[in-house]
Amino acid sequence: RLEAGRFLSDWRVVRSREMDWTALKLLLEGIEPGRQRKRYRLGKQSSKQP
Repeated sequence: RLEAGRFLSDWRVVRSREMDWTALKLLLEGIEPGRQRKRYRLGKQSSKQP
């Protein structure tokens, strides 16, 4: 989604950086993430029953 990032303006900067899979995917789509938001996750609950 475009709301989660911004269009890439300077391709020279991108070539000199390392990136993870998500950043590569966004780069190929023409979007550079401005900020990564983490989703809420429930903590792991043990399967022990009292």
